[in-house]
Amino acid sequence: MGVQIEVDEAIMPQIDRLAKSSHRSRTDLVNEILRKGLRRESTADKVRRFQESYQKFPQTPQEIDELSEWEDVQDWGDQ
Repeated sequence: MGVQIEVDEAIMPQIDRLAKSSHRSRTDLVNEILRKGLRRESTADKVRRFQESYQKFPQTPQEIDELSEWEDVQDWGDQ
């Protein structure tokens, strides 16, 4: 399915150069760029929601102590 969008004329030369140098069509290049951008936004949204959840429900001192004890018995292979 095709959809038309407007692209800023100022970036068209850069898109054309990159498409040509990578032997891809404009469409393929723009689709790849959009996919990467959407993944990045999705990841950023997940990180933001994770951070917000910790702000709403921070770890208790007991949970922090338990984690510290667990870390002490782990073999991290760095010693």
